[in-house]
Amino acid sequence: MTCDEVVELLVAMSDGELSHSQGVLADEHLARCAECQALHRALDAATPQPFLAPPNHVKAELQRRVNIDTIWSKSLTDAPRARRASLAQWLGTPAELSRGAMVAYAALLIATLSWGAASWFVPASPTGAPPSPAARVEIPADHYQPASYQPEEDAVFP
Repeated sequence: MTCDEVVELLVAMSDGELSHSQGVLADEHLARCAECQALHRALDAATPQPFLAPPNHVKAELQRRVNIDTIWSKSLTDAPRARRASLAQWLGTPAELSRGAMVAYAALLIATLSWGAASWFVPASPTGAPPSPAARVEIPADHYQPASYQPEEDAVFP
C-alpha cells in the first residue's frame, strides 16, 4: 500500500471501519513508514474517544428522576382527553379548497348525477312490449364452442 492510500484510510482505521484485509495492509505499511505513523498518532490524539458509560453521578440522577411509578401515575392523570367534534362543528369547518377545485368537483358531481339519471330513465319501446326472441341475434351452431373447448394443437381451422 502506498502512503496516499494509507492516508485516505487513516480515519476509517481509527474508527474501526476497515475490513480485515485493509486493516492488515494498513498496519503493515504503518510498521515500516515513520511519516504515516506520525500522522496516525496525531490523528488519534486529535480524535476524541467516545465514552461508553455515563459517570456514576449521572446514572444516579437518572435513576432518581426516572421512577416508573411516577411516570405511570402522571400518564394516567395528565393524559389529554380527546374531544369529539359534533357533526355541526365538523360541517361548519371551512373547507380549504381553491375555487378551481370546487368547480371541478361540482362539474364532476353534476356529470355523474346526469349520467345516472339518464341511464335510470330508459325510454320504453314504441309498442311497449319486450323485444321478440326472433329479433335476437343467434350464434350459428358451427361457430359455437363451449367455454371448456380446447382445440388440439395439430387441428387446422378454416
